Amino acid sequence: MSTIISRFNPTTYEVTGEPKLLDNWYREMESVLEFVNCPEDMKVEHAAFYLRDEAGVWCHHEREAAQEYYKNMGKPAIPWAEFKKAMRNHFIPEHISRKLRAEFDTFAMTDSMTVAKYYHKFKELSCYTEDMELSQLSLVLRFERGYR
Repeated sequence: MSTIISRFNPTTYEVTGEPKLLDNWYREMESVLEFVNCPEDMKVEHAAFYLRDEAGVWCHHEREAAQEYYKNMGKPAIPWAEFKKAMRNHFIPEHISRKLRAEFDTFAMTDSMTVAKYYHKFKELSCYTEDMELSQLSLVLRFERGYR
């Protein structure tokens, strides 16, 4: 499986403090893992290979601690969704998350913005509201409120 994944030449992730780079890495890695039909219990193992420097060190220590926890819960591996959440919590400082959530709360379409650009920016900012547990209806209403 590792050989097949490496043929796609996935981007590596190094901690930069830029949330967008982490999100881009998630999307690319998820696309590759899904395309090669990587089993859920192997996603973190394969993705970890593409983490560098501080992210790689963090992942190594986090996986060691988490493996025991999940094994005691009867799960074979760290779930990909939990891994992503832990990375986001660790590498995107709370003050940046708060700033992005505030930007999402006040985001509205401008005169120079196309509908496509508004939608793209809305989707980009909405991923920083995951901890707010907004319903689909709340997101739709929020989108309409900012749409002109």
